[in-house]
This record gives sequence, structure tokens and C-alpha cells, in this order.
Amino acid sequence: MMHYTLIVHSYRNCRLTPLPYPQGRTGFPFIDAIMTQLRLEGWIHHLARHAVACFLTRGDLWISWEEGQKVFEELLLDADWALNAGNWQWLSASAFFHQYFRVYSPIAFGKKTDKNGDYIRYHTGFPVTL
Repeated sequence: MMHYTLIVHSYRNCRLTPLPYPQGRTGFPFIDAIMTQLRLEGWIHHLARHAVACFLTRGDLWISWEEGQKVFEELLLDADWALNAGNWQWLSASAFFHQYFRVYSPIAFGKKTDKNGDYIRYHTGFPVTL
């Protein structure tokens, strides 16, 4: 299923653009590896879920948490609607959690948790330069 977001360049030029992250085409190898694993295996570590949520909502893409919830609801084997919605609201700083500037960097967090780039190489085939 393709997910879209509305891109407004001017009030006369509105168009729906496919979101790059569900397909693992963000240009950030760590995020792309996470989304590839999610699509192929139906599961990702909870810290990977945090990294994707921060990347999507308040780190880089600035898209509503509801878009991320839809993708996770569709792809996660262990999806639970209430937990999924609550976690997306929390990690987007929309509710409960208000330390808005504590964001997982898609680069620094990847380097911290995947020191040799093995995870990225395994899931994306990208060459990794550290």
C-alpha cells in the first residue's frame, strides 16, 4: 500500500506525493534499513521504532504521527492499535512527552547502535563508510 502526503507549493499547486520512508527510500541508510527490515520481517526493535518515529514526526520529515501509525499498523506483526497510537503520540511529542528537542538522530543514533554498519549492509546492501 502506498502512503501519500499533501505537498503544498502554493494554493494553486497542490499535489499528493508518495512518502519515501515506508519503502526505505529516505536517503538515510539507518532509517532505510529499519524500514526494509519492517517490510520484510514484520518486526523491528523498539529503539528502531523510536528512531523512525522521531525521524518522521519531529526530526526530519515533519509529518503527522498518524501517517506513521498507519504504516506500522499495516506492517507490524505485533501491532496493537492502542499501544501503537499511544507510542506514536508520545514519540511525536503530541501528548504525554514534552521534551520536544530530545530527538534520535538518523545518523548519530545509527552510528551509536550499528558501529560497524553491519545492520545497514544486511538490510539495504548499501556500502557503509564510518
